[in-house]
Amino acid sequence: MTPSDRRRSASGSRQGGDDFQHLLAWNAALCALLHRSDLVSLELEAVGAGNADDIVVRYASQPSVFTQVRYAVDGSTPLNAAYFTSQKRPGGTSVLQKFLATWTQLRKTEPSPHLVLVTNRLADSTDSTFTALDGRTSLLIPAMEHAPAGTHLGAVREAWAAHLQVSETELIDLLRSLEFRLGRTYAAEADRAADLMAALGMKSDEASLRLGIDRARRWVLEGVRRLHPDELAQDIAELDLQTAPAADVLIVQTLARDPTPEDAVAVLDWVDLFEGDSPSGRRRTIDPDAYKTTMQPQLAATAEELAASGVQRVLVRGAARLATLFAVGAALPRVRNIELIRRQGRDLWSTDATPQRIEPLVTSTLAVDQGRDIAVALAISV
Repeated sequence: MTPSDRRRSASGSRQGGDDFQHLLAWNAALCALLHRSDLVSLELEAVGAGNADDIVVRYASQPSVFTQVRYAVDGSTPLNAAYFTSQKRPGGTSVLQKFLATWTQLRKTEPSPHLVLVTNRLADSTDSTFTALDGRTSLLIPAMEHAPAGTHLGAVREAWAAHLQVSETELIDLLRSLEFRLGRTYAAEADRAADLMAALGMKSDEASLRLGIDRARRWVLEGVRRLHPDELAQDIAELDLQTAPAADVLIVQTLARDPTPEDAVAVLDWVDLFEGDSPSGRRRTIDPDAYKTTMQPQLAATAEELAASGVQRVLVRGAARLATLFAVGAALPRVRNIELIRRQGRDLWSTDATPQRIEPLVTSTLAVDQGRDIAVALAISV
């Protein structure tokens, strides 16, 4: 098959975008169920939500979240500052103008609407605008707010305000509520779905994930615009994926920050305690006593809170090395009646798994009567 035989058609591109949006909707449904006690409704292609109507989640005690999904077939158009002010046709409306109009409209009825842009497009490596995103919040604030005039971010702030015909203060107010989740690939969202499904005690293999995505697709095809908590739970229960009680999600991160911390009931963020500016380089803490003075006390406090809540299953997520995960296991042992779960690739590891007896395989031997020294090689993983 030649490369020209594999070029995606316009119809294929639309279906790819739809499938990506249905996956995001499925993730929103799963996350909403995890926090069901505070959920008011999940809305798809919501009425009156302006340009951020793809997925809307309303909560009782926190701001409603309005999400716009943007899908790209390939990476030929990376995101930079100019992308948000460009117009497809003369007199058209830019992405930034659409967000401002949506935010202005929603504020008439919502005290503090939270807007989210989710896209699989990557940030432009030649434009430093989005390297300023806050690692914890995915906001351009506080970096753009405090950037001095004459710097790159200061110039972008000035240009965006002029483009919107608002003051820089008004632009900053908008950006306080506008989250940029860039480079969210289909695979990354599928992995998130698998974790959320496992946390809810559901089957989380690829076939089960496909059932979930198809259910979200059916909601859209059948014109289901709003699902309340009981309706959402019942609709998902009909998929017959439940195999275990639900778990709480604990995020522990030392190598890189999790892009969706809202999934968790507790988040331990130790990234800044480590040397290095990339995940692969973060191997040692800046302060040799960081574990004793900061990490261990925070972990112990979190473990106490989880145990006191009565939770019996905890799904551990986050980019961390084995030593950190062993510490989590020590803080939340089975003697506290807590089962730990973690996804490793497509496999689900659990502390209640039945241990397997492994017989060692001796590959070579050497007589030891040839001197006083002895060497023993033990291979466990490779």
